[in-house]
Amino acid sequence: MIAVAAGLIMTMLVGWVIINTFSSIQGYWGAYNNPPVIEILSPKEGDVLNGTVEIRWIASDPDNEELIIFIDYTSDHPQLCPSCPPPTWHTIAYGIDNIGTYMWDTTKVSNGEYYIRVVASDGKTYVSKYVGIVTVNNTLT
Repeated sequence: MIAVAAGLIMTMLVGWVIINTFSSIQGYWGAYNNPPVIEILSPKEGDVLNGTVEIRWIASDPDNEELIIFIDYTSDHPQLCPSCPPPTWHTIAYGIDNIGTYMWDTTKVSNGEYYIRVVASDGKTYVSKYVGIVTVNNTLT
């Protein structure tokens, strides 16, 4: 760590982050981490799901770090606004390998409309994408 009297500064220099606390500058050494990239391939918005369905995604990390995947669903609208309460997410799969596919047994949830979220984490940062709205209807034959 370095300490130097100076004015308001915040900058990044190839691994060094210098943050001014008004009375001194503190520097931290740390590698910059690029966030993962993720795309959900299926299901798609508007799909009607029943029985066991495949959730598919493509996820990668620009820093070539191993990714862990989390999959959730909610009936709450996931768009956050200042006056909106946060959605309540329910786990479909927790901490699974990034193999690009997961089989979801929709008979374990009530029929209804849901958003599905897939989260990719490299252990330092995470990125999430969601699909909405899909309809679970297990009364179909």
